Amino acid sequence: MTNAKEQIPSGLSQHKERHFRVFYNQTIYPELVRLNRVRINLLVSLLMTVLLLIGFIVVAITSKNLPLLILLAIPVSLFFWSTATHYQRYALVFKPRIVNLILDFFDDYVNCENLRFDVKGQIPVPQKKLPTATDQHPSKNKTKNKTNSSSKEPKKTLYTHLKEHLKKSGFFQLKENDTYEAEDFITGEVGSIAFELAELRITRISRITNSMFVLFHGIFLHSELETRRLRGRLLIIPREEHEFFWRSIQQALTQRMQQADKWIQNASFRQHYLTYANKEVSISRILPEDMQATIMDYRQRTGKTLYLAFSDNQAYIAIRRRKDLLEPPYFSSPVRFELIHEFYEDIASLLVLMEAFDQFH
Repeated sequence: MTNAKEQIPSGLSQHKERHFRVFYNQTIYPELVRLNRVRINLLVSLLMTVLLLIGFIVVAITSKNLPLLILLAIPVSLFFWSTATHYQRYALVFKPRIVNLILDFFDDYVNCENLRFDVKGQIPVPQKKLPTATDQHPSKNKTKNKTNSSSKEPKKTLYTHLKEHLKKSGFFQLKENDTYEAEDFITGEVGSIAFELAELRITRISRITNSMFVLFHGIFLHSELETRRLRGRLLIIPREEHEFFWRSIQQALTQRMQQADKWIQNASFRQHYLTYANKEVSISRILPEDMQATIMDYRQRTGKTLYLAFSDNQAYIAIRRRKDLLEPPYFSSPVRFELIHEFYEDIASLLVLMEAFDQFH
């Protein structure tokens, strides 16, 4: 049988990293140098603001000289305004600017299209409208459509869209008191598969200590597979973390899902993952042996564990990640290839999985 790694299109294979290094030197590096100058100006402005503020407080305590206080208040205000301006030009610009450049690099390859980045996920998600009998006679409903146009429901945003799919995935049983935070959304298509991903942070109140703890922090991805031939539900979780997913497993069992490890052909996959499926699932179709090998290759290369779920033609992936994605450094230079390459690897690995989904389905 052909190795799964060889079957994946070469657009995002490992040898493309040298092309990314060239892209970094030509495109990303000059932008990092410019942003680093803004960072230095931010730190200088912040330092001057703090020193002047301390001087203002000392004079206010030790002296009642009102003209001197007014005189000191002017440079304090100016440097405070300068600090706020430099912060906006650095912290609020760094991630969108660099991430969009990296996505431009991926967008140049044949399999990747329309890659977009949004920090807060407030982009409206177009709703799929099912055809109705009245749609066959649009002229008769022209007046009715005009009447109802003002009473449309609020558009669903990417933020709420992913939250709904997180619940459908079955990874976590969210409660009302859970805190759900999502940012750094990326959307696009790989081959025939449209996807959206975001960095999620879910916190929950502990029953024992009555304090908040992090239930999940990492990347969550949802994709809609083009094929309509897939049926049933599938939940795949790491064996070493099964005790943290007991609620999810219990929920899966109530949905008539059963452990289906015996249908997994890849011995390494069977050793590291627990698989639950209902009777409608054809595991050989949803998760063929080549796909299992690709997932294990990802685990071996990155050292990260995947959580996977399928519901008909909907696919879900979750990856735990301790650090935030590409946060701008303040007290060290951002002009470091390693900083950018870490984010590049995260996104490239996910896109490789999307290529595998596209090929095997």
